[in-house]
Amino acid sequence: MITYENTKTVYDLVENAGKEYSDKVFLRYEGPCIQKDDVESIRPKILDADMMVFVTPLYYYGMSAQLKAMIDRFCAFNSSIQQKGMKSALLTAAWNADSWTFEALEAHYKTLVRYLNLEDMGMVLGYGCGTPSTTKLSSYPQQAYELGKRLP
Repeated sequence: MITYENTKTVYDLVENAGKEYSDKVFLRYEGPCIQKDDVESIRPKILDADMMVFVTPLYYYGMSAQLKAMIDRFCAFNSSIQQKGMKSALLTAAWNADSWTFEALEAHYKTLVRYLNLEDMGMVLGYGCGTPSTTKLSSYPQQAYELGKRLP
């Protein structure tokens, strides 16, 4: 049996939502951000990681505002992320089960992958997952497991 030791870091996006943005964030600045919050403590953890997994419910055909706020803060260290060549994945769920449900989110995620020079390892798009019980009864938890199992 092979055992892998992993570190999971959970960043409280809700607690830090709505913080003011500095001008430095928008000037291709690579360095400390003028904002003093928890992003400075999580930044080295992101840069030490081999992979970023973006997990979000689908809200009006996009990612949650909390996840978007964190991604927006990448501006202070975009170059470091781009140079690292990290892996990434997207895990998401929505009540809607129409074939077009995730088109906008998929396009946004693929753009992030391209811009940040990430290697996309896959997406799990949970169509029709309006409640925890419908999600548990679907194939999506197994798909997420299989995605993780395929990782090098």
